Amino acid sequence: MAQIPVELLLKTLGDFLVNEIRLQRSVRPELEQIMLELQNMRSLLKDADSRLLRDGAPVSVQEWVEQVRAAAYDIEDILDEFMLPFGGRVRLEFGTLTSFLIRSPTWINNPFKQHRLAMMIEAMKRSISAISARRDRYNLRGLDEGTCSTTVARQQLTTTNEAYIAEDSHTEGIDENVDILMTWAQSGDPKLATILLVGMGGSGKTTLARKVYHKLKRNAEKEDDATITQFDCFAWVPVTQSFNAKDVLQRLLIDLHIDGLPMERDVTSLGEAIRQHLHSRTYVIVLDDVWSSDVLNTIGFAFPKHDRQCRLIVTSRLENVAYGSIEVETLSPTKIHRVKPLKPEDSMKLFCRNAFRENQEHKCPKHLLETCEKLVDRCNGLPLALVCLGAVISRRERTQLEWTGFYERLSWELEVNPGLRRVRAIFSLSFDELPIHLKACFLYCGIFPKNHLIKASKLIRLWVSEGLVEEKEGTTLEQVGKQYIEELTQRSLLLVVEKNDKGRVKSCQMHELLRELMMPMSKRQGLLRIIHESGHGSQDHVSSNERSRSLSLMGSTDKIIKEICLRDPKKARRVRSLLMFDSPCIPSLLHKFMLLRVLDLQGVFIEELPHSIGHLYHLRYLNLRNTNLKRIPRSLGKLHNLQALDIRDNQIERIPNLSKVKKLRYVSAYSHFIHPYTISQFSGCDFPSQICKSECLQKLSGINATNKIIETIGNLTQLKTLGLFKVKQEHGEKLCKSIETMKDLLCLGISADSEGELRLELLNTPPPHLEDIWLFGRIERFPKWVRRVNNLRRLGLYFSKLRDSPTPYLQQLPNLEWFKLYDAYDGRELEFQGANNFPKLKTLTIVKLLKLRSIIVKEEALLQLQTLSICGCPELKRIPDHHRLTNLKKLDLVDMPHYTVTSVPGQGDDQHFGAKLHLYKGSDDEFYKL
Repeated sequence: MAQIPVELLLKTLGDFLVNEIRLQRSVRPELEQIMLELQNMRSLLKDADSRLLRDGAPVSVQEWVEQVRAAAYDIEDILDEFMLPFGGRVRLEFGTLTSFLIRSPTWINNPFKQHRLAMMIEAMKRSISAISARRDRYNLRGLDEGTCSTTVARQQLTTTNEAYIAEDSHTEGIDENVDILMTWAQSGDPKLATILLVGMGGSGKTTLARKVYHKLKRNAEKEDDATITQFDCFAWVPVTQSFNAKDVLQRLLIDLHIDGLPMERDVTSLGEAIRQHLHSRTYVIVLDDVWSSDVLNTIGFAFPKHDRQCRLIVTSRLENVAYGSIEVETLSPTKIHRVKPLKPEDSMKLFCRNAFRENQEHKCPKHLLETCEKLVDRCNGLPLALVCLGAVISRRERTQLEWTGFYERLSWELEVNPGLRRVRAIFSLSFDELPIHLKACFLYCGIFPKNHLIKASKLIRLWVSEGLVEEKEGTTLEQVGKQYIEELTQRSLLLVVEKNDKGRVKSCQMHELLRELMMPMSKRQGLLRIIHESGHGSQDHVSSNERSRSLSLMGSTDKIIKEICLRDPKKARRVRSLLMFDSPCIPSLLHKFMLLRVLDLQGVFIEELPHSIGHLYHLRYLNLRNTNLKRIPRSLGKLHNLQALDIRDNQIERIPNLSKVKKLRYVSAYSHFIHPYTISQFSGCDFPSQICKSECLQKLSGINATNKIIETIGNLTQLKTLGLFKVKQEHGEKLCKSIETMKDLLCLGISADSEGELRLELLNTPPPHLEDIWLFGRIERFPKWVRRVNNLRRLGLYFSKLRDSPTPYLQQLPNLEWFKLYDAYDGRELEFQGANNFPKLKTLTIVKLLKLRSIIVKEEALLQLQTLSICGCPELKRIPDHHRLTNLKKLDLVDMPHYTVTSVPGQGDDQHFGAKLHLYKGSDDEFYKL
């Protein structure tokens, strides 16, 4: 697969030609010619990659693709080496060409350096031309015409893979889901309703839909049962990736038994005939394996809207396929059922039923039980994988040695075993359908360890730093990255582990089996190399491809880094990303990775960051979080291309001059300290005032306030997140003026200096898009401007010591969903008035309001409240009236007196109170349990 490196190179070449105005006259046309040749190869590469992904391709095709990929990497190395401002040497090999580029100590405008670049580019142009000519010599142009066969193969694989599970008729773990869907289908809703079954490939969507479909058909035959919703007609149509509207409508005509209409009619005529037939009937139509919302936009007009019950059941890997229907607004899904992985016990049953078919009870022998459990665990509850793995291993000898060997070489088995072709195919279809930028982003996720919880915000920063996120006019790279994550999760390629309170993906994971299948592809791409070191030595989980661009070290020591750098320095120079997990110390030869873009040392113990860090000129992402670091070397200021700097949870007090670091987008520098929760628990760093000239900054969190910082921080008009520490009372007026200039600000956090007071009442025009506000410190008067922040979703007040209740200022906020008071109010009564106040508040947290005696909730107030947490309020006599908290689902009482706990009505009966009650250790040292 060469698509990804070629696309990334084209982007690099484009940027290089735009930014490098000092190139020799001869160099620019040569680079433009290389770009043209690579662009002409795009369509051929796409089809070649599809064939390689599917079932392999001729050796000549594989060799040609490898040559293109190697050339793309070599050109990228030439350009990156050329940009280095210090001495170095790179050896480049492509075909029979071997060249050396010797660096001059001076920089880009050095004539000798320009001449050497021109020579290298000329050599590369000849190499690219030779590769292009080789395509004709090997008769590879036929690949361009391979699209048709590829489409047919896709259709065949799509229509058979999940049907493979359906034919197996497994019932493990899906009866409950069938009951849910039957309830929806027979709900009595008189209008056309869409039921969308969404899940990753092989999750059993088709099996589930088929069981519901046949059950509804059987019910239709019970004419004398008035309790069952009756449907007049049924149709099941597989749609597949290669959607053709006419084919689908023709299949509908056959299934609906509509006779007398010529099949050769156009789409409109066919659709109208179906519409007329269904107009006076109740019907159930299943559209299986839908890949695009275009399907419903194209054929939606054929499904009439009337007052009789009709159901459209859609199965898809994509959650958004039923949204945005232009023709028929009622086709927006009324119900979405996300098909989840099977539970462990159901997974074991399904696996054993296929692995031990000759055994009537399908039981696993005791001596194989441990291996069986491991194999089932690797499948992560995916029915297709369980069925296929069970079938393959059923033909092996029933010995522990044989089964353990199969488990240990599972990655290899998945890649080559014909019996697992269906598993490979189901994932290949999903991957092959991705646009090229999402393919690169998805493969990059393999750099994280198995079952690793991937933070979405971190993943986006890594993508941006690697140049994998495309620029879009009118939006930031970070916002585009969020769209990428949403798309990958909607396609079920990344699994959502947690969402934030805004409904966005907070953390995700790769399915373990999917990761195993994608690793060989990353190996062939030269994208990734993983080295895991344990007590038994180091193990290369992905072959040591000499062109590997990303290096992931797990449990590795400095010994591994030295081995890589000293045995073959060329490999170290080619690495662009270096991530370390569970590693005890920082590598001593870090500067050998001279073209590094990403360096993630989170959790690695670092006594002192080497001065040579400043030699990593191309470095864009530097993560030093939780490394016990006390000082940042001044050489950090030489990292001209640095975009993201994370130094959270360290002991760093001062940041060096970053005036030459013009591309910074993300800076996070605050730290948590373990001691009683006070205003000083969070600590920032002292930054030079030049940080306020960074025109690209999107997030600046953990900066200590000084007079100069407060005066100039208003220059950062593009900021999305600002976290200020040690703000003094006298900063109030100037700080308010600075904040008013930040029209794009979404999140604002301000912490006072020790026990100082925040003066924020002079803020006249708050940022219009502000969503989060966090205030730490005493506030004499609650800032009235907060009630004008209509987009505010989360508000946290800490140590505010307010005399007057803040609720009157907040009750009309239309979007406030989360509100926390921590030692923030000294009054005795907290009242939430009624009649549409706090219309969207879902979470309310009250902590250490030491004088609070009562919480009053008026009629029709807090109607949407779902979680109420009260902690450390010793004077509180009773919780709010439970009859008015009609939607409350969870009540947490933490460190509360006994008399408050006993005031909770119906403690022995959840249903009486209507919420799940969690009682934790009280102030009288008793433990309260539900």
